Amino acid sequence: NAWEVRRAKYAVEVKLYGNPETYLKADGTYGIRTVNSLNVRAVPYDVPVVGYRNHVTNTLRLWNAEPTSDPLPKGVSFNDYNQGDIDLMMNHINSVKRDSLNECNQYELMKIFLPDEIIDIFDIEEIKQEEIILKKKLFKK
Repeated sequence: NAWEVRRAKYAVEVKLYGNPETYLKADGTYGIRTVNSLNVRAVPYDVPVVGYRNHVTNTLRLWNAEPTSDPLPKGVSFNDYNQGDIDLMMNHINSVKRDSLNECNQYELMKIFLPDEIIDIFDIEEIKQEEIILKKKLFKK
């Protein structure tokens, strides 16, 4: 899309699932880290959205999930998954309502700001709240 601007310098690594583990830091305090997690690199894309009769352009930030250099726990492989499986996983993640989005989910925001053609091109589907699975069984093959 010509209107999307990739902001790779703002990318973050997201750790999904996994187990929390406490460890002793060099300064003597304790910290918590996630081990045995599924790692995904979240890369933001900014899309300008023109206001209605106000001469203002806002920015809609969309996120794309990309593999990291070490995306999966040892012994797990993406080789068993096809693009449809990965799309299904992302649809589950994007359908979760969030406090930071005023109790909306990312799908609802996309429906407001993006034309239906774009949503259809990316094969984005909302998962009903009672059907959302954010457990390891979603990744079982």
